[in-house]
Amino acid sequence: MELGSVMKSKELKIAYAIAIGAIIASLVYAVSSYHKVEKRELQQKEQTLNAIFNERLETLKRTAYDNSLWNDTINKGLIAKDATWVDSNIGNYLINTFKIQNTYLINPTQEVIFSFGKDKEKIYAKIKDNPVFFKFVSMAVSSLRENVKPYGFFFKDDGIIYMVGLCALTYEETTGARTLEEQAYLVLVQPVSEKVLADISVDYSIPLLSYQESDGATTLQIHASENEQAFTLYFQDPHNFLSDMGLNLLTLTFTIFAFLYLIVIIHKKWNQSQKLLVQLAHANEELSQFNYKLEEQVEKQTHEIVEKVERAEAANRAKSTFLSNMSHEFRTPLNGILGFAQMLRMNKEQTLNESQLAWVTQILNSGAMLLEIVNDVLDLARIESGRVEYKNELFQPREVFAECYELVKVLADKRDIALRGHPDTDKFVFVDRNKLKQVLFNLLTNAVKYGNEGGYVQFGCRDVENDLIEIYVEDNGVGIPRGDLPLIFEPFHRVVETSSGVEGTGVGLSIVKKNAELMGGVLNVTSTFGEGTCFTLRLPAYEDENFQKSEG
Repeated sequence: MELGSVMKSKELKIAYAIAIGAIIASLVYAVSSYHKVEKRELQQKEQTLNAIFNERLETLKRTAYDNSLWNDTINKGLIAKDATWVDSNIGNYLINTFKIQNTYLINPTQEVIFSFGKDKEKIYAKIKDNPVFFKFVSMAVSSLRENVKPYGFFFKDDGIIYMVGLCALTYEETTGARTLEEQAYLVLVQPVSEKVLADISVDYSIPLLSYQESDGATTLQIHASENEQAFTLYFQDPHNFLSDMGLNLLTLTFTIFAFLYLIVIIHKKWNQSQKLLVQLAHANEELSQFNYKLEEQVEKQTHEIVEKVERAEAANRAKSTFLSNMSHEFRTPLNGILGFAQMLRMNKEQTLNESQLAWVTQILNSGAMLLEIVNDVLDLARIESGRVEYKNELFQPREVFAECYELVKVLADKRDIALRGHPDTDKFVFVDRNKLKQVLFNLLTNAVKYGNEGGYVQFGCRDVENDLIEIYVEDNGVGIPRGDLPLIFEPFHRVVETSSGVEGTGVGLSIVKKNAELMGGVLNVTSTFGEGTCFTLRLPAYEDENFQKSEG
């Protein structure tokens, strides 16, 4: 009995020693893992903030570039010094539209020609003393027209970071050295306020991002992309070291005590205990491999995010003035939603259940619909800004009819609507082919969507008086109430009585109207509520031989 008690006591001491050693090793491992994860999260936050700041600086530079590469900026702003025009186009217009604090029109000696915004003299004095500003001004004004490039940098004043974008004034579509008439440049200043930091905190899960240092705050460094100056921001990390470490230790601790219990109960079966130790070592190896794979995946995702940000910046520099800025405001967050939703759906670890995958699909479908709406709105904005390019060519409308018929026929068959085409003239028109196709396709699609099942939609072209061609789209659908006829070409207007259950934004007819007018045509509509609608577009007609003679 005494020998058995001594052996049992010795075995218990060995078991407790093993358990204590395992607890210490687990504690060291948990602390080390916690600090690695914390450091990696901090690096990811710094990379995200740097990408956000530099993307916004690129957008500001692009705005300066777009408004500098404009003949009216030189002729009316610099030469005529038309204060009313400057205020309407590069003054309060930019301030109100793009949330810019200050705009300046400056001559080569850095004297202000026009300035707008809050504290404009004080802010310009700070900018003017900045050596980076002097360097970029010299480079911008001395560069050739064929190598126009905007510049930008950060500077800090009164605890707030400001972004500065500038570009030399340049005539559109010209090459060669800059003339005396162009010796000026446009400067835009945009602050990164506490409100902007608060919005970034919410959008990118960086809690309580601020300029102010506080107890327990973590430091983040922001590096400007061109002037290599670093700025310090702070955020309050909500993680608690003890609680986070406790969660990491909970599973391991439970395993250790279970292992201890097995050792005490079956202390005479040493072979079985050795097998358990081998299994535990194998589990720890798998856990290490899992952590290594997880780190690789996080690094890969971070690299993909950086690549997406770089591609977005490159795309923004190639867009027109309005489209580039509106894409930043609307498409960037929307593409972020779709991108991360796609990443969730392609989850290689298969950690999402069927319900969660269905939710992700709903996010993707809703995002795609919203993206289509944004594209319609941006098409309208490009037309209204006068930045749409029209390439006219001589062709017969019947050629466009055949293309539109094939596109709309599938939708018409689904609704049991007869689609009939009547190209009754061989005369030519001299307009942009794609724009005419877009107008006709939009009118046909609307006629089918608002038509009655079993009804008809017919379209054609015919000769009318005064050498005109009339293109028409007619249906026997739901029609338009008399009170809504004057409003249907207004953006975002939808007829309440007929729009229930029909997808759309109310922008399509507005785009049709503007395209028709820019092609030199006249668009009219007649409709009887409950009986049908007819749209007509009249364009100048050309005989092919007569047109070639007049061109020659």
